[in-house]
Amino acid sequence: MATPESKPLGVTAPLSTALPTESENQASSALIEELKKQNNYESHTDTQKRYVAPAKLALLCTAVSPRFQRASPRVY
Repeated sequence: MATPESKPLGVTAPLSTALPTESENQASSALIEELKKQNNYESHTDTQKRYVAPAKLALLCTAVSPRFQRASPRVY
């Protein structure tokens, strides 16, 4: 648990701040290996697509935003 003098990491305190144990790391590795065997693990290219899409959306929003600011009436 988070100590009172430390700053909380979110709305609620984390369940644990301990690092994963060796058995947990082995279980994670086994899970990833099994998912890859079953072809259920995301490929590197698919991962890159997930990073590119939000970047393109952010670029579009920054390009369109000034147009809306000029075209919309100011309500104060």
